[in-house]
Amino acid sequence: MKLSAAASKVANQLAASERGQSWFRQILGKKNASPLLRKLGELNEPAALPDVAHFLTSTDRETRAAARETVAALLEQISAWDLLALEEQALWEQAGYRGQNWSQIRPADVAEIAGRSDLRGCAAVLSLLSFHKNGYVRQEAVRLLADIDTSSVNTALIFRDYPFLKKAPDSMRNRFIRDMAEMVVCSVLPALIIRQNDWVKPIAEAAQREVRRRINTGIFTISSSFREVELILQMETWNRYDHSDVICDMVKLLLTEEQGLKLPQLTSALTLDHKLCRTFVRCALTCLEIPNERLLIFGLISKDPVIRYQCCRGLRALPVEASEVLPLQDRMLFLERLTIDPFQPVRSEAFRQLAALDPANAVSRWEAALLDRSRSIQEMACYYLNQIDPGHAVQFYRDAVMQNPESLPAIEGLAAVGEASDLEFLRTLFVHPFPSRRCAGIRAVVRLLQRDAISEVMPFLRDSSPRVVRTAGKSLRPWITQIASADLLAVVLEADTLFARRHTCELLAEQGKWSSFPWLLEVCVKAEPKTAQAAAAMIQSWCSARKSYCIFTRPSAEERAKIGEMLVRYQSQIPEHLVQLIERELSLYS
Repeated sequence: MKLSAAASKVANQLAASERGQSWFRQILGKKNASPLLRKLGELNEPAALPDVAHFLTSTDRETRAAARETVAALLEQISAWDLLALEEQALWEQAGYRGQNWSQIRPADVAEIAGRSDLRGCAAVLSLLSFHKNGYVRQEAVRLLADIDTSSVNTALIFRDYPFLKKAPDSMRNRFIRDMAEMVVCSVLPALIIRQNDWVKPIAEAAQREVRRRINTGIFTISSSFREVELILQMETWNRYDHSDVICDMVKLLLTEEQGLKLPQLTSALTLDHKLCRTFVRCALTCLEIPNERLLIFGLISKDPVIRYQCCRGLRALPVEASEVLPLQDRMLFLERLTIDPFQPVRSEAFRQLAALDPANAVSRWEAALLDRSRSIQEMACYYLNQIDPGHAVQFYRDAVMQNPESLPAIEGLAAVGEASDLEFLRTLFVHPFPSRRCAGIRAVVRLLQRDAISEVMPFLRDSSPRVVRTAGKSLRPWITQIASADLLAVVLEADTLFARRHTCELLAEQGKWSSFPWLLEVCVKAEPKTAQAAAAMIQSWCSARKSYCIFTRPSAEERAKIGEMLVRYQSQIPEHLVQLIERELSLYS
């Protein structure tokens, strides 16, 4: 938190007005900073709280009242994140040079500083005191905060502040008093929630007991901003103590019938921070033995893909016979809609559940998954279909390709599970105009022929599509040392695209440190400048400290002779720094 220029100016005026008074006037308390304090409250900047806190101990009654009202105004709309920022002692130390009154507060002073319960801002001052650096002061503030509930709210103060209630109908008056009491109770909750993670264990235990008591007795009032919920969900990231019980209690409270109407507003508020919204859904699904149906329906139609996945998995724990909102037919309709979800894990989970809910039609469900655009879902469908009917997936893909030869899922599926009898069709993909089909053909032929496919895949290192070149290179890597270096050099020197030349140059370098040096040196001499630069970079990479002192392969006599021959042959054409680098590297093994 940082003060704006306007608030910083007012804070400096407060400090200057105090320093400008004589010692005698300070002793008498003849100072009135009330207008400046109220101006800070109007600016509504929580970062000003440390500056205001100093005046809570003022000897002037009017200044203390103004400081109390300012604290109440600043804490009324403070966000959860700004409250957590008050834990940072640097924020208080930054304002500490303006006065030491705040740091010298003792536990016996807490009740007097907060004032009587019928004074405005008592709960807010206690909340602020719960952030004091003195553990005894925080403990006393937590004890007094725990005493504030609906029964402790002073109705006389409400009538005094709102005189129109005296003539209002009884129902309106009682409703207004109840709402005001809930507002007071609600104002103390954020401080108690934060103190559950206090580094002094007795304070943390006392705060946790009080928070759980309020949740379980139904006096846990949630504000319209849901900052209490945000703070409790944030507790999951606090590692000092175990807060899982409090989080579960809060989640159960939020999903009760009384709080159910707030669920849409809660989720829309948490959507501003998607991590908190995901945490809420995950905790709700973990804490309840049977998931809440309203929450599941919200999650299944959420815009957040992770929440859709969480709630789709949560459907597993909801027995069909126990469901009132999602009977079998409605659930299957929901799941069928999720099979076309843009998020792959959601589609995968939907296919699994559909097959489990409808075993009689499991084959047709998995057949639909075979044509999914995700290869991982295709593999999953093949696995489950092979358990039901071995060989069914292969025949299905053959029929799908016959019906629609341009279907990419069918082509990729046949490439993944096809047999030797399908090679004739798969080789036709080599000349397909679309790179995706050529890639499928390469993967299929390499899977079926293994090392014997090298001669068929090598021409694709010259392909105009980077995607095809990458696929060909990835397929050849398991047998990279068995490929003739002269063939790779020809691709490096003759390929049409820079990407193909550089990628093949990388394959050449992967054949081994010493065996690749003569060929990389030839590339540096004969290739066009950008490819030559790439080859030089690969030589430098082999000679870098990261590899040089980790790879201790000693060059053979034959390899030394070849490297020396290249250095002599192209001595005038190879950069001097590259020659020195290679000679230094060879000297390490002489």
